[in-house]
Amino acid sequence: VGRKLDVSAPRAYIRGPYTHAMKVSFMHAAVLHLTQKSRYEHIAVLEDDVIIRHDTLSTNVVQEFRALLKSNAWSIVRFGFRPYFLEESSREHCPLKCRCDIKKHVSEQFCELSRAGCDIRSSDFYVIHKQYYEPLRLAILDRTQANSKRIVDTRPMRQFAKQWLLLPQISIQTKLDIPVDYQIGLGALYAKKCVYPRPLSELVTRQLFNVSNMGNI
Repeated sequence: VGRKLDVSAPRAYIRGPYTHAMKVSFMHAAVLHLTQKSRYEHIAVLEDDVIIRHDTLSTNVVQEFRALLKSNAWSIVRFGFRPYFLEESSREHCPLKCRCDIKKHVSEQFCELSRAGCDIRSSDFYVIHKQYYEPLRLAILDRTQANSKRIVDTRPMRQFAKQWLLLPQISIQTKLDIPVDYQIGLGALYAKKCVYPRPLSELVTRQLFNVSNMGNI
């Protein structure tokens, strides 16, 4: 489906810099449009280069995810994430807008980004609530903005509060500008700097990744 949408993407929406990223973003906008027409309560979006880290899944994660969905206290649930702000500087304290709180009455493995604006990227695997289909789609298609601000996992996804992250992340990407072990390392650094309250559970802190175990993912 993604390749067919890439070919059919209107040139007006993808011309200029970041052509590939704009094609990917247009695909997300098209999926959101179809979802709105179908009146789904929420949908999961997975990109084609995703692999799942089965070794990080706990026995309670499905039950906790179900409870989170029923709560309606969320905009987007992200199963993979890239704390891009840490790539620029890993020595600074965690920005307040990037603090992610584990609320044990909801879940011990999901944390909430209660504020909007944190530069956490990756659109490889997420679930989105129906209330946010149109705002995300419109932000992607807003041609008054520069292409760099229309890429789905930059300004468009960053505008929403009440995002939840699964810890540790279970999805990673094979076609990215950083290697797999670096993706996992960034997730571990983010948990160390930005996830509260402390101490974190052993499951959340278990971010070590051995590339030789790729066959077990």
